[in-house]
Amino acid sequence: DEENFDIPAVSSVEELVYHLDSLVQGGNRVCYVWFDGSEFEICTGTQAITVSAAFAAVLKMPTTLAANTCYSSSLYESKISLYSHYAVAVKHCRGMWDGSEYDEIIAKVRRDNDVSQAHTHYLRGPVEALEVRILTVKRDGTIAEYTAPEIWSIGIEIV
Repeated sequence: DEENFDIPAVSSVEELVYHLDSLVQGGNRVCYVWFDGSEFEICTGTQAITVSAAFAAVLKMPTTLAANTCYSSSLYESKISLYSHYAVAVKHCRGMWDGSEYDEIIAKVRRDNDVSQAHTHYLRGPVEALEVRILTVKRDGTIAEYTAPEIWSIGIEIV
């Protein structure tokens, strides 16, 4: 019985593991998946699994995973992620120097939760409400609004 599964776009290997590990066909799990921060392991159920060539290349595995077989490979999120970091922007704030002017970026957050690129900033004028945005910065430098199910919190100290 062939069945196609669509995995939604994910922003981490952990999310990928969650979705793959949740696949069920006819009441049986399709595969069992683990990730420990550097090793990705997938064990197939009673049927072989075919994945796209692009997905197989990322996982460093064959396109057909034989039934009742386990596969593993080293995966490093920092190497496979499209993103360099998240940028925290606050409207009306004098942020970081971008080479020609100050933007509204007050912090850069790396995947390992490194927030070392945050420092003191000031508001450019009276503000009645703060508008905080999270942006994704890709490795190629392109920036986009961040949309994901995670809930962000930010601590702002006003002095």
